[in-house]
Formats: sequence, structure tokens, C-alpha cells
Amino acid sequence: MDTSWAGNLERQTMKLRPTTLRARLFLGTSLATAVILLSAGLLLYFFVRASLFAEFDMGLKSSAEALAALTEQVGVTVRMEPEVHGLIDYTQKRKTPDYFTTWVDGNRLIAASDSLAGKSLAHLTPPVGTSITTAVILPDGQPGRQTTLSFIPSIEDPPGKITPGTHVATVAVARHTKDLDRKLLRLLALLTGVIATATLGAAGAMLLVVRHGLRPLGLLAGRIATIGKDNLSERVELSDAPPELTVVALRLNELLDRLESAMTRERRFTADVAHELRTPLAGIGMLLDVCTTRRRTPDEYERTLDKCQGIVRGMHAMVDSLMMIARADAGQLPVSIAAVPLAALVRDCWCSYEAAAAAKEMTSTFDIEPGLLIQTDAEKLRMVINNLLDNAVDHANTGGWLRVEGRAIDPTSVELCVSNSGSLLTDAQAKRAFDRFWQGDPARRHTGLHCGLGLSLCRELLAILAGEISVSSEVGGKFTVRVLLPTSGGDAIAPTSSNAEAPHRDIAPAPQRV
Repeated sequence: MDTSWAGNLERQTMKLRPTTLRARLFLGTSLATAVILLSAGLLLYFFVRASLFAEFDMGLKSSAEALAALTEQVGVTVRMEPEVHGLIDYTQKRKTPDYFTTWVDGNRLIAASDSLAGKSLAHLTPPVGTSITTAVILPDGQPGRQTTLSFIPSIEDPPGKITPGTHVATVAVARHTKDLDRKLLRLLALLTGVIATATLGAAGAMLLVVRHGLRPLGLLAGRIATIGKDNLSERVELSDAPPELTVVALRLNELLDRLESAMTRERRFTADVAHELRTPLAGIGMLLDVCTTRRRTPDEYERTLDKCQGIVRGMHAMVDSLMMIARADAGQLPVSIAAVPLAALVRDCWCSYEAAAAAKEMTSTFDIEPGLLIQTDAEKLRMVINNLLDNAVDHANTGGWLRVEGRAIDPTSVELCVSNSGSLLTDAQAKRAFDRFWQGDPARRHTGLHCGLGLSLCRELLAILAGEISVSSEVGGKFTVRVLLPTSGGDAIAPTSSNAEAPHRDIAPAPQRV
């Protein structure tokens, strides 16, 4: 098979296809109009044709009945009245004469018109009292129609009494259809001209209507073309737009809202990452610069290295958190569901923060209903609890308190609350705690320890576990984080097998200061 020839044919076919919406609407409406007009014209033509042929056949049948009335039985003989041969319609004096033939008792000819000139019509035998009309070729070779009527000639007694005869007669009358065909041809030509003219007129009107109707679409395209990355705050506004385009404009504006928000978050995220990385790097540089100004003792070098190592660990934790959030956004975190005792998991996590809480002379209280089991991913829930406990201990005031509560809301969900004292945030500020890199401390005294990703990471992890998280800050310094988890892990978001098998580096569930 010549594939190059087939490819060229396909390309040529594609060139012939309308590509613009205006061309498609114009061609579609024009074609539909032409089909409708053509169908209406053909319907009218066949209706008129059927009416004319019905009228023509009725005239043939009337002529046959008239000839049958002039046929009578005299004694045992059947004959036609002599004046039949003088009828002008059946003589050769006309250019297109009519024809008739009469038979008795099957095929015995008793009369024929002079126009036949010795020829005969088709001999049909319909049932007595009925007639048959068919299209035939007349003796002169022209098309025509013939009606054949079968009847019983009557007998008229001398007193004038009429009784049915004893013979069966058949009369056939034929007539040219040349004039009828000529009329139908003129009608067909007239309808063709009308349909063609109407189609062209409708096509011109459709072109104007389509062009005017699509003008708002062109305005919308031009308005969209003016919106770029530097002016995403602009919105699409169309005056006097049809409802269909108004809906499109609204959806485009919603898309622009989301795009602008995403671009704003991306710019802020980039700036925050640069700031969070620049500050600890500047701290490391300052420590090293101070260390190299003069010779130091081994203990001083060791203390400097310990400080640098602490800053590096903080940066490492931030990068790990960013990787975890990115993988969660992409749906690439595998989920392993198992039964997890909530109280035991919280106690296990608390061991890592108990010393820090004691150093701040904090009072810790745990009130978790015994026997609470959650079908969830233990390691991801451990990360969430570690972040919540770390934030609570680190942000609580010295001599303050920490409270962890867990209870079953209903048979399908469990609530875990972690509260601490010493909060300086308003409730409005607390709502921003899930923003990435947001810190309630404007002075950023915790740089290197906290970078504002902990609660963002918790929200992403809980979304995977089909859970919810919220925060509140009350008057008096009480800061509370509420976590709602389903007791069954059936609704947890499980990644696809391709994502689950993708290579990744697990983040250790150990405490992270993020």
C-alpha cells in the first residue's frame, strides 16, 4: 500500500475541512437550509404529481365507463353504438388521439378506435365490475396510461326494460401522458430554481447572522489576549454579552482568580524560601567569620561547630518538610493502613518532648479515652502529633501548661486536641497558621528552629488520611489545635500504584522542629 499517497490524501482532506467556528456554523446552517428546502420541494413535487395522475386516471375511468354505457347486448350479440366511431377523441385527426378496444367473453374483439390503425391495446382481465389503471407504451411508441374496465352489457327489451346480459365485456381506454409529463417537468424546473435561489439567499443571510452573532466571541478572545502574567489582576468584562458567553466569562474570571492566587503564592513561597535559607546561611557565615578572626581553643571550635550543626539540622528539617509537602501535593505518598491505639501513640511521641517541657517548668495533662483505635497510617499520624507537641512545648510560656485530649465524637470519628498556654496570637492571626512560612513572631526569634511549615505539613498529611485540622487562639493565651480523624481508614487517599512504587526518601518520624 502506498502510504505516502494515503498521507497526501488525508492532508488534502484536512485542508478542505472548515477550521473556524464561523465557517462551520455558516456551512452547517447553509447545508441544513438546503436540505430542508430540497425536502420540502420534493414533497411538494410528489404531492402535485400524485394529484395530477389521480385526476388523469379519473378521466380515463370516466371515458371507460362512458364507452361501457354505449355497449349493449342484442339477442346473443354484443355490440357498441355506431356513434362511438365518430368521436373525435378516438380518430387520427388529432396529433395525440385517445385509444379504445372492446372485447367480449375473454378475447373476442368487437370494436376498436380508428386511431389504433389495426393495432391493439394491452388486454387485461380485471374482475367484473372493477377497473385497472397502468402505465403503458401506446401503439405510436409514446408513453401513456391505460384503464381497463370489466362489465356485463345490459339488454334492453322492446318495452324498455333493462336487464343484465349474459356476456362479459372488457373495454380498455388509453391516453397519452405527454402533456402531463411536460407540466411536471416545468414544475420540477420551477421548484429547482426556487430552491436554489432560496438557498443562496438563506446562505447570505446566515453569513451576516453568524458574523454578527460571533462578534462577542471575537471581543472575548481579544480581551483574553490582553491579559498576561504581569496583569493577572484584570478580569474579563463584556457588555451586552449573550448569556452563553457570560457564563464563559465568569468561568474565565474564576480561573484567573485561581491563577492569580497561585502566582501570588508562588512568588511569596519563593521569597520565603530565599529568606528562610538566607538567614541560617548568614548565621553560619557569621559564626565561621568570627571563628577565623583569631586562633581559638578546641572547646571554642567545638562550640562553634555545634552551633553550625544545629543550624544545618534546622535547614535539613525544612528541606525535608518541603519535600514531604511537594510529594503530598503530587499524590506520591504511599499510605499503609493499620489499627493504631491513639493513647499509646501520643505517649510514645511525648517522650521526645518531656525533657524540654520539664526545663520550662510546664504542667502537662493527658486525657485520652482508653481503647481508642484508629485505622490509619501510623507513621504519618506520628509526624502530625510530633509537630503539634513540638509547637505546643516550644511556644508555651515558661511555667505554663500543655493539655492533650482525645475522645470519640461518634462511631465513625475521633477528635484529638492539643492546647498550650502563652499564645500571643489573635484568632484572626491563628487562622494564618497553615500558610507556608508564616510565623506569628515578627522578630523570628525561632529562625533555625521553626520555619512555619509544621502546620502546613500537618494539613497535607491529614488530607491524605481523610482527616481535618483547625486552630484557634482564645483570650488569655490558650492556643488549640483540633484534629478530626475517621476511625476507619477506608476513605484515606491512596496513591496510584505508579506513585506508590516511585523512588522516594522517607523522612524519619523523629521529632522535627518545623
